[in-house]
Order: sequence, then structure tokens, then C-alpha cells
Amino acid sequence: MWLLRKGRLIRVDLYIDPCWSESEIWSMRNMYCRFRSEGLSDSEAISLASVKLWKEKWAGTRYIDRVEMSVKNATL
Repeated sequence: MWLLRKGRLIRVDLYIDPCWSESEIWSMRNMYCRFRSEGLSDSEAISLASVKLWKEKWAGTRYIDRVEMSVKNATL
């Protein structure tokens, strides 16, 4: 799948967890594209999008401080 972000086509080829709803899948794809368009590498964008999705899915989910800081910095 390809998504357009800031005038640039970004290939989105992600693992989709079977427990994700359709809206969560689209949220994951959009977060991934956002992070890629901000200059993050493929693996960084996938990781941070996954972290954000799981944190939204289960309120109170907490990761190690380094990961929490990365998510916070990437979403400002």
C-alpha cells in the first residue's frame, strides 16, 4: 500500500496484528507515514508507531524511559 504524505508517496508494508481493529490499522499506517515524513528510518517509524498504538489501545501502558522519551519527542 502507498500513502501520500506531504506530497511524497510512502510505501506502507506493515505487520498487522490480528487483534487490531480497522481504525487501529489505519491509525498505525498514518502514524508510520507521519514518522517517515519527519525523517525517521523505517525501523524507527515502525517501532514508534507500534508503541503509540499500544499505548492508545491500553491506557496506562508504559515503556522504558528511553522509549517513552522517543515517542514524546517524535510526536511534538
